[in-house]
Order: sequence, then structure tokens, then C-alpha cells
Amino acid sequence: MLKYGDFNIGKSGRYGMNSVYQKICSDNVKSYGTESSRVMNIIINQYSDRTHFIYEILQNAEDADATRIKFKLYKDHLEVIHNGRLFNERDIVGVCGIADGTKEDGSRIGHFGIGFKSVYGYTLTPEIYSGQYNFIIETQLFPKETPRRVAVDELDTCIYLPFNKPEVSAQIAYSEIKEALEKKITAESIIILDKIEDVVIEIEGSSKRIEINKQKRIADNECPENVFEVNLMTSHINTSNGSSIEQDSDYILFTDAEPEAVSVVFLVDGKNIKPVKNSKIYAFFPTAKEAHQNFYIHAPFDTTPARDNFKEGADFGRHNIELIRNVGEVIRFAFTWFRDKGYLSLQTLNTVFPIYKYAEDDILYYIYENSVEMLREKEYILPTNNGAFHDITEVCISENMNITEVIDDYDLQALSGNRKIYWLSKEIATTAYIG
Repeated sequence: MLKYGDFNIGKSGRYGMNSVYQKICSDNVKSYGTESSRVMNIIINQYSDRTHFIYEILQNAEDADATRIKFKLYKDHLEVIHNGRLFNERDIVGVCGIADGTKEDGSRIGHFGIGFKSVYGYTLTPEIYSGQYNFIIETQLFPKETPRRVAVDELDTCIYLPFNKPEVSAQIAYSEIKEALEKKITAESIIILDKIEDVVIEIEGSSKRIEINKQKRIADNECPENVFEVNLMTSHINTSNGSSIEQDSDYILFTDAEPEAVSVVFLVDGKNIKPVKNSKIYAFFPTAKEAHQNFYIHAPFDTTPARDNFKEGADFGRHNIELIRNVGEVIRFAFTWFRDKGYLSLQTLNTVFPIYKYAEDDILYYIYENSVEMLREKEYILPTNNGAFHDITEVCISENMNITEVIDDYDLQALSGNRKIYWLSKEIATTAYIG
């Protein structure tokens, strides 16, 4: 068994915190003993992509109410600095334990649960500097006072990851993390997060600095907790000459504002709804699950331990099934809101309406069922030539929409025995339209 004295816990250090570290070390030896290395290796190796730790660190910063975070990659280490709540003793216990997270409810992603252990894909000894605490973690479980290697603002937290894992060279670590920072940390990767507004990425050996800014505003004062405008600005700055390439995108975010809030997010250009290509299902961050929709879907799903996918099955994923039904309700609300605010057109419906037919045993099948029912249950979202909206039982679609120039709605109703029926909007085409 690991001996307490192996970790050189002695007199109080600069901040007199060694008594805290001493207690945590002692407790962890009692709790995990000789099984710790085996269990930790299982946890660390669960990630098919070891760069996933970047999302885990973002999650921890979000849970700490950080509004800004900076990634500074060097050839031999990574520094992550954020302005979230400073560490307390409970956080140290969580970050040094095995599955001892501080998650409290569905509004938090999982503060210092097993997710932080993913950093051990690249380092043996992560260091954390936060307020009065400056400690290194040895053998994944044992905190020890350490001097700061970098200067950190007194209200910031810094996670310092030296690339000292023998089986992963510093060169490989730098290369993999560089690619992940440039490709994984995008504007869309923070779109669901409530707190983080600014992300900065700086990479040694690169003249490119990436800055991502998010602004979120209430979109409708009649439902201030449910509809938001989100602007995402990404700047690629050439630090050698000061030039910048910027990408600006606008979104409308709908949520049920429940404690375990679900959301759907649409890309917009003015009042035109644009398709989002190849979207994934989000559990705060994208999972491996294809959404098969042209908008983003998020819920605080029960996920696999690596949080790269979520649980399915009538029993295993019961909580997730409930969340998917909540997603369906938000989708209904979104399309009726779009209708009432002048966004909804036949072009829009043809582009982003969620009519993809999932397999019947797919947990997402309810989204398809919900969409079909929306058209049948008098939601009135189908635009007609008279400018009003009707349900599917009250519209008529012609193989050639030019006929509407000859036979108007009144003629159509007379021909159908005075049944209330209207031509579907002809805005899409004058040729055959198949709905």
C-alpha cells in the first residue's frame, strides 16, 4: 500500500495549506489503497480521443461560473487560465478523487468528476494555482504544495499541464493538442454554455491567435426565460502583422428553462433560418450521436463515462427518453414562435423542419413522431397563399403551382364542396413540389 510519507507532506508551505493536502492524501490512501493505479488507468483509458480533455476543462470552467478562458499551448506544456470561482477544499477533494465529482444538479455539467482525469492522457503531474492554493497532483490522487511556475491574477485559476508522460512525447502532445484547439474549440462548441463568453487560444510557434466571443440577449420580452438571440464572433488574428479574419454568426436559442433545461438552436440570417450541417446531439458539448437535423439539439443527457455519447434503451436511458420528449415540446414552441414573429415560410419548413425519420428503436424517434403530430394537430404552421397558416388537413398542394394563378382559394373551396381548404404557399417553385 502507498505510504503517507511517500509524498513528503511536512510543515506548512507558503500559504499554510499543507494540513489540507495532508488530510486529503491520508483519506485517499484509506479510500483507494493499492487499487488506485488500476482504477485510474481504467478511467484514463476510457477516452478514445485523449484530446477530449479540452472539453472537460471547459466544462469545469463553466461550472465554476467562468466568463472567460484562455488556452496557452507551449512545446512542453499547456496552461489554461479562467476567471471562475476560486478553488476551495471540496474542489481539491474532487479533483484528487476517483469519481468524487461535485455535481449538484442538471444545470451543472459535472464539476471535477472523473472528467478531469482525462488530463492524464498527457501528463503525470498536473498543477493547479487558484487563490490561496498552489498544488501539484502526484500519482493522480495526492495533492502537494508547489511553487507557481507562472504568474496568475489573484482572481484567476490556472491549470498547468507539463507534457511529462513517458509514453506520449512532448512533441506528440503539442501536435495533437494544437490540432484539437484549432478544430474542436469553435464558436459552436460554447453555444450551449451559459457562462463562458470569451475564449482565447494562443499557440507557441504559430502566428495565429484565435478569439471567440459570445453575446446572448433576451429575444422576446413576453417569454424572457425561453428565447434568446446569440451572436458568435470568431477572430483569427495574425500576430505578425495584425491582420484579422472574422466570422460572425447569429442564432436563436429556445429553452424550456427547467432545472434540467433542454434547448434547440437555429442559425439565422435576419429572418431567414439557415441550415446547420452535420449537427450532433449536444450534452453541453457535441457527442458522437448524429442529430440528423439542420439545427442544434441539447439536453443534460446521462452520458457514457467519457461523455462522448449518451445512454439509450427503455431502462438504461429512461431519463434521456424524458429529456427527448422535452426537446419535442421546445421544437413545437420554436416553430410556433417563428410563425408568429415572421420567420416561418415554406422555404424554411423545407430546410429545417425536423421530419427526418429515425429508426423506431432510436431514442430520437420521438422527434420524428412529434414533428408528424405537429402537422396533424392544428399547430397551423403551414403557410398558404392567403398569408395565413393552416394545418395539413386544410392545405392543398398542386403538382404545378402555376394553377394557383388560375384557380384561387375560393374556387378551390367551391370545387371541394365548400370545404375550408387553401393552396399551400407557392413561394418555393412553379414546378412539382412533394412535401
